[in-house]
Amino acid sequence: MHLGDKDLITVPFVQNTLERFAETDDVFTLEFAKSAVLILLYEGSQPPRPDDAFLDNLSPYSCSNCIYQKSNPAEKWLEGPYFLQGKELHQCWRLYPDHLSAFTITTIPDDQNDHRFVPLGVTSDDGADLAVAVPSRLYFPQDANKPLNGLRVSVKDNYHLAGTVTTLGNRSYGKYYGVQNITSAYVERLIEVGCVVLGKTKLSSFAGTEVPPKGPVDYFPPFSPRADLYQSPSGSSIGAGCAIAGYGWMDLALGTDTTGSTRAPAASNGVWALRPTWGALSMEGIVPSVEEFDTVGLMARDVETLHNLYKVTGPEKSLKESLPDRILFPTDWFPTGNQKHQEMLDAFTIHLEKYLAITRTEISLSETWAQTGPEGEKETPLRGYLQKVGYNINMWNGYHNFADFRDGYAAKYGEAPYISPVSRAKWENGSKITVEELDEAVRRRKVFADWIHEQVIGEAHKTIMVVPYGSPEPKYRDEAPPAGGNSGPSSYNPNFFATILGLPKVIVPVGQIPFVSKVTKRTEYLPAVAGLIGEKGMDEILLQLSKDALAKAGCPTKVLPGRLAFNTDDEMLVASAGGAEHENSESVKL
Repeated sequence: MHLGDKDLITVPFVQNTLERFAETDDVFTLEFAKSAVLILLYEGSQPPRPDDAFLDNLSPYSCSNCIYQKSNPAEKWLEGPYFLQGKELHQCWRLYPDHLSAFTITTIPDDQNDHRFVPLGVTSDDGADLAVAVPSRLYFPQDANKPLNGLRVSVKDNYHLAGTVTTLGNRSYGKYYGVQNITSAYVERLIEVGCVVLGKTKLSSFAGTEVPPKGPVDYFPPFSPRADLYQSPSGSSIGAGCAIAGYGWMDLALGTDTTGSTRAPAASNGVWALRPTWGALSMEGIVPSVEEFDTVGLMARDVETLHNLYKVTGPEKSLKESLPDRILFPTDWFPTGNQKHQEMLDAFTIHLEKYLAITRTEISLSETWAQTGPEGEKETPLRGYLQKVGYNINMWNGYHNFADFRDGYAAKYGEAPYISPVSRAKWENGSKITVEELDEAVRRRKVFADWIHEQVIGEAHKTIMVVPYGSPEPKYRDEAPPAGGNSGPSSYNPNFFATILGLPKVIVPVGQIPFVSKVTKRTEYLPAVAGLIGEKGMDEILLQLSKDALAKAGCPTKVLPGRLAFNTDDEMLVASAGGAEHENSESVKL
């Protein structure tokens, strides 16, 4: 305990301090104060004196002894619980079970190097799960030099952490490349501003789109904490999405996003997420999938946490500082096929309209393309024009980027590496795409991007776009998703729109929808989200706007960990859809 300039140590002061510890920290409990030694740090020339019968009156804590220690800034004493072993004090870290199987490996920092890590190698008490170690939050006071001090973050297993293996969701890959000696640049930045790295979370192999029951194969896929606990976790940042949605003791999860690898798990698990402007955050030290599309992916339960993270670690100056003056509402993708979801998306858009004091502008991208697209290009309908743009770029790079791994593994071990069926099919498709087909996809992408910026966004406005994302309907982890064709998804959809244009996109939890689970035989709730896209550099504005518009409307700006994203009995949620009546009283809407 830090005493400052106190002259007299009183029982209430100590009791209040211990109770504050217990209220603000999940590592410290009042059990620590039973038969404990109190170490009181003072700053004056003389130690403060205790009042009469000080220790005797500390009931119910029964502290056994009290030590006065003059504060020495060089020793960096931090308040909180410690273990006393001989003459040495050791920090207390709590072990949480990874009961969702979200982590590939859990870690602690190397004692000699904060940017290097040591595998924890510990299980839960019953031995069923990995254990995740978290330090006391009391060790991380507010610090202007470390604005994210003490925030706990997981890291997707395609980021390098020095001292650990990067598996990329494939055992052969981890075996071939072994222990890494570098830590990714973005993780190093997080450490510099005070974040605590907890370990590496699972992903679909090679950051692809595997979901149960078809995969991942090498590392058992994690469980989504939402609804009946048997919904698909989505990919590829599967561990990140499940962990941040399920573990209240975590603050942030790092993923990556190529064609939806962060956005899809965020939608399925009902958490906030940001796909940043392409190139805004460093990808150094992260295994590339498709460099033209790859970005860091950020997830949190609270938009305030996500906003603070980007303010601290994003570009020093936002490219778009003022609020938007136009909301595009693309009729290409509205209305959705789910009426309840559509009502929530409408309500979210109304909140934006009221906050910005503007009215949405409905637009048909396909019709606008037919009218204003470049000559020689617009003659092809937009859906067909974009059909293979994202697919060919994604598949070609997804295959060729791992040539060194395939060839090197075969040369070193005399056999081909194991590749899961989903990744193998993706590579087979990628190997068939010609350079000419790739070049045409790249050309069409540029034509489309130029047209969007000239004819849709324009220089006269600061534009945002509301789009649907995900489908809040049951997707059980024991049911294979519908088979798709070899042509892959068209880029004419709200998912690929931000990807191929390099635009920032925020996933906004907007409610939850009831359904009767085949597993639990009772009503459960699936999270529903909206997508909010902005111009390049509007990342921070999108987060700030989402937070402020929802807060002004009386809507929650954070979600709960566990089976429910929102409380079902929260009248504020039910009543905040602009006065709209609900067809189903169990439906929760913004």
